[in-house]
Amino acid sequence: TIHYGAEYYFETLFEKIVNNEPFIFINNKDDSQKYLLVEFPFVMKPLWLDKMIDRLAVNNISIVFAHPERYGTVKVFKYLFDHFDCLFAINCSSVLGNEGTSIKNNAFSFISSYGAKIVWCSDTHPALYRYPQFDRVIPYLQKRFSPVLIDYWFDTLPQKIIQGEKITESDNAIINMYIDKFLSPKNSMGYCHYERK
Repeated sequence: TIHYGAEYYFETLFEKIVNNEPFIFINNKDDSQKYLLVEFPFVMKPLWLDKMIDRLAVNNISIVFAHPERYGTVKVFKYLFDHFDCLFAINCSSVLGNEGTSIKNNAFSFISSYGAKIVWCSDTHPALYRYPQFDRVIPYLQKRFSPVLIDYWFDTLPQKIIQGEKITESDNAIINMYIDKFLSPKNSMGYCHYERK
């Protein structure tokens, strides 16, 4: 099933908030948690971003950061990531290494720090050169992570978003347990140089 949605640039989102205009959400159920896909500037954190996210949260709107692995390191937005109810849309191409080593490393840093809040995205625009790569990324991740994580990332969490549900502390605890196992030095398949934040 294809659901209608939109990706907003930060500037466009800010204008809509100021002008009290309606949004197009990833999910459009009434009286539920709503999720808004937003792309931010790559070079610096926008001013008043924390206040904007807080204002949206009051109205049961959660930000989904589009490809945050391309904004720099996790530290750039760490305060926001740790203090607000955000999700992270990681590009398949990033974790596969198509965007370079540093972006791939950033993607795995997000997995280690925020594994329960990650959704996987195609980043498909013109299909000629930015095409969906789920047929490659799922087998790639299956070699490195537990089936529990794969099911959560590609089924459970997307369903929660579409149904307008929040990520619970229980979700975080369970997924973090599997992430920690992945990061264990005993796990020869894992990337052991990544540390949980």
